[in-house]
Amino acid sequence: AAMSSKKFSLQVKERILALQFYTVDPLFAQLFSQCFVKIIMSGRAVLTKHDVISYLKDSIENGDLELDWSDETIQTASRKFLTILKKLSYLEGKSKKRVKEIYNGSDFLIFYHYWLRALGDTSNVFESDLFDLLLITQEKYVFLMKQTEIRDSLDWQYTGNRFTVEPKLPLNEYVNEL
Repeated sequence: AAMSSKKFSLQVKERILALQFYTVDPLFAQLFSQCFVKIIMSGRAVLTKHDVISYLKDSIENGDLELDWSDETIQTASRKFLTILKKLSYLEGKSKKRVKEIYNGSDFLIFYHYWLRALGDTSNVFESDLFDLLLITQEKYVFLMKQTEIRDSLDWQYTGNRFTVEPKLPLNEYVNEL
């Protein structure tokens, strides 16, 4: 329903696709959180194929990834991962991919919380594996959640290190609105 909704912009639909990839593909989730997010949060604005290849090789060597891949397969996987990030508008550029500004508007954040609810992951947003997809600090997240449109759609409570959210509509009513 969300992907065919006229209510959502292309930016929101790209972010929804990222949620879907992250939820159903463990390798994408690990590459996103452990490689892409760590590089961005370290202050770098560029991600290369070599960064992803190094991460994959180190993770296979350390046993974090139980894969028996050839160098060619590792290179192909790193290229595909970067292509997906580019198509989802996280990156731009040819060989050196620059990080684009990430859209976290109220329409996406509302959808994000309904997604968390559908997964039963609402006890503390900051501890959710999906929080990495937002690519923002906890402080920025709290700031964004204070928007009127979000407060009208979600009940939330913040206690310093714990942020809980409860969507106001039942899930099936929200889906029907899309």
